Amino acid sequence: MATTVSRWLQRREEPHKAARTRAEVPSRWVAPQLVSPDSGVAARGDLLFWVDEYRRLPTLRAMQDGRALSTKRTPWPAAPGRVFRPPWSLVTKADPAGGDLTVSFA
Repeated sequence: MATTVSRWLQRREEPHKAARTRAEVPSRWVAPQLVSPDSGVAARGDLLFWVDEYRRLPTLRAMQDGRALSTKRTPWPAAPGRVFRPPWSLVTKADPAGGDLTVSFA
């Protein structure tokens, strides 16, 4: 993130298009909230979720503009009160010029 900000401050370029990431219930939030090819991979190669419902072996689905981009199952649970870390590969096929990217439990 600091590299991206520093680069922008030096060149004053318009930011590249990015897809906004949304989480569906029972997730409260997801980070990062913008995904673009130029932003690179999130820290540790994971998305971060805060969930309100326990899922033992969760399967997640990423959707954009009515089409499924990816479906992944994690071997670790999603539990309330903990950050849940699904793989970044869920959102790598997102189109930055497309609509919102929605990640939900399948």
